[in-house]
Amino acid sequence: MIAHGSWLRRADFRDQFVTVDQEQAGAVRIDWPRAVHETTEWVIAPADRAILTVAASLAGYPSTEAGAADRWTPIPLRWELANLDRHDTALVLAAISHATGSHDHVEHLTDTSGAVTPSTPRIALGPLVDWPQNA
Repeated sequence: MIAHGSWLRRADFRDQFVTVDQEQAGAVRIDWPRAVHETTEWVIAPADRAILTVAASLAGYPSTEAGAADRWTPIPLRWELANLDRHDTALVLAAISHATGSHDHVEHLTDTSGAVTPSTPRIALGPLVDWPQNA
């Protein structure tokens, strides 16, 4: 969502759905159920809608919080993905890669017996899909 930029440049979106977390410097919170539900009537590009929906899904919504179910109507992911251009697709793939923790994955090398021990080397694999450089 940050790399895409469209939503966070919109003052109306920031004012209604984004709050700054005072306990974590620089961190922001987005009210995902409200953002997804209340922007349905906004005139926006289908790709922007798709980015919002995918970001909300990766952030953990729909939520199981009391009352959240009536504010969220899941949209089949294939409908959203069909609206993405190549650049936005790269952003979504990188976001999914990051959400899986692939940037922290390591390959455990084995010792001569084929065992993995605390002293056997590990190779950091890096993200499965990198964030696009021109994001």
